[in-house]
Amino acid sequence: TERAVLLARCGAVVRGLAECQAKLGAGGYVSAFPEAEFALTEAGKPPGPWVPYYVMHKLLAGLIAHRQLWPSTTSGAAALTV
Repeated sequence: TERAVLLARCGAVVRGLAECQAKLGAGGYVSAFPEAEFALTEAGKPPGPWVPYYVMHKLLAGLIAHRQLWPSTTSGAAALTV
């Protein structure tokens, strides 16, 4: 079904994020940009047109939605640990 396909794709994303997180070893931080980007943005000196809080919000909102939709799956449980 379409729901099963969506679950499989979302699960692949969650597992990919968890894999990146493990390889980075950055205390749980995983994102598309360096953690220092927050400090630079807050200081009014972003090194580019980045919007780290917006990106982080979208990442976290997606992980929370995944957990809410599929709480009993392995990837659903992993979504809140990423």
